[in-house]
Amino acid sequence: MESLHEEAIQNFCAITGNWDVEVAIAYLSNNNWDVSEASNDFMGLNEPRLIPQQRPETTTRGFGIGSIFSWIGSTISWIFSGFFSSTPVSPFQAYIQNLNIQNTPTLSALSLEAAAGFAADRNKLLLIYVHHEDTGDAFIRNVLCSQEIIVIINQVYIFCPFIGDTEEGSMVVARFSESRSVIFAIVNPVTSEILERIDRVPTKNQLRDFLLNNVEHVNINEDIQRIQDRAIREQQERELKEAEDFEIRRAQEERNRIIAAKEQREAEEKKIREEQEIRDRKIQMIGNEPPIGPDITQITFRLPSGEKIERRFVQDSKIEVLYLFLESKGFDNVEIVSGFPAKVMKEGTLVSEGLTPRALMHVRLIQ
Repeated sequence: MESLHEEAIQNFCAITGNWDVEVAIAYLSNNNWDVSEASNDFMGLNEPRLIPQQRPETTTRGFGIGSIFSWIGSTISWIFSGFFSSTPVSPFQAYIQNLNIQNTPTLSALSLEAAAGFAADRNKLLLIYVHHEDTGDAFIRNVLCSQEIIVIINQVYIFCPFIGDTEEGSMVVARFSESRSVIFAIVNPVTSEILERIDRVPTKNQLRDFLLNNVEHVNINEDIQRIQDRAIREQQERELKEAEDFEIRRAQEERNRIIAAKEQREAEEKKIREEQEIRDRKIQMIGNEPPIGPDITQITFRLPSGEKIERRFVQDSKIEVLYLFLESKGFDNVEIVSGFPAKVMKEGTLVSEGLTPRALMHVRLIQ
């Protein structure tokens, strides 16, 4: 029995972080040396009960039964008090203590193998957490130690936290991840199978959903059920909001498409009007084709395609009028050539250039 009590005391102290052996013996003896019940009792998870004082009973009439048990308790306390009082807390427990956070998840200081056995006995999962320097204190305070997360972890998991840059933390990372970025890992304590893993710093809702994904592996209480229900409601509300936002975006995109199509159509119509106005101005500058007369010249245009266009012009018309006429026919980037040797007509009038009473003009594309 003494070795079983020693193991129970060690497990109780490792789970609760309490290293006062007399307190451990008091809670364990009050719970029939059931480590789980005693741990829950210590952390206030069971119904309140009065913890009896463990004091040796003195008598002048020899050793009664009560005296013997009191002596055994005192002896065990004396044997292990020096050991436990000098046992250092884990690096993560020391880190938490330095942050002066009052409420935290139950931190296991057991080895992974011992924690796995402890979790398997209680039908719980192992939750591995590796704290990296760049994760920051705010995550610990506002996410990991939030009341909702504490309830889920304490109910469903045996929580094994490590500091990433320690030797033990590095070994855990190497065991459960192919990269240094592992943050959380949920492990089946019986098979050592990694059920799920997070390689980034999660938000509170992301961590909550991550932890709740595996609650079907264990029995849950009303607190977990309420958290699950709330998470489902929040998910439904998010999905509804996303659907509404999608419909709003789609309606806005349709309005934008209609407006863009209208603007494009108006721009095209404006361009057509402007081009027509330019043609009208050119036609106005050219004037109507005059009838045959003594002051009229008949011009024949030979187009690049070989076709011919004929038109009459007043003899004192400027060469510019010939270009305007061709532009009105769709020939913009051209030059007019006449005579032999060929001369490009640019300035002057039909009379000054000797283009009366008839003339053949070659229309040549400008390269």
